[in-house]
Amino acid sequence: MNAENMGFESGYYDYALCGFVGWDNYYDFLNNEFIGPDPRMREIYRVLRDGGRFVLSSWKRQSDLDWMQDILIKHFPSIVSENGEVAGQPLVYSQEHPAGLEQILTCAGFQDVQVYNETAEFVSPDEETWWQQMDSVGWWRYFEKLNTDQLARFKRDVFNALQAKKHKDGIRFSKSVDYVLAEKTVAQNVA
Repeated sequence: MNAENMGFESGYYDYALCGFVGWDNYYDFLNNEFIGPDPRMREIYRVLRDGGRFVLSSWKRQSDLDWMQDILIKHFPSIVSENGEVAGQPLVYSQEHPAGLEQILTCAGFQDVQVYNETAEFVSPDEETWWQQMDSVGWWRYFEKLNTDQLARFKRDVFNALQAKKHKDGIRFSKSVDYVLAEKTVAQNVA
């Protein structure tokens, strides 16, 4: 559902769960500042009742995407623009951090903001499955910039490099997620 316009009445929900919002248009995590209005948090806040709870999951680190970025830049440095984008898209996922997430939720009116981190190993059974996963998370944007021969060579080189990540159970990469819990501020009665 589009978190910017949910269409529910105000104060309707006791809980809201949200995964991987992506703040690129609203918040700059490098400089810890808003770069535009944040309609998503305003809308999420609106549909929660007073005292309602909000839970957000946010990528902190995805070693497979970091690794893929490094190998793409190594093979095709000219594909990346000066501002780190390819065809107007950020080269990597947004790397959010607890201080910025706390600021976003606090500015939206949430209180008791808590951030927890969890890291886990993700295993792909083989190179082709891993490649398909990379394609499905958006690397196709970069692959389509390559001609057929370039893509074939790149894929072969990636598969060779993946051998260093291969274990008995498959290809392993770690991912780290921040979970943010917060409560909607209870409206104060003015007498």
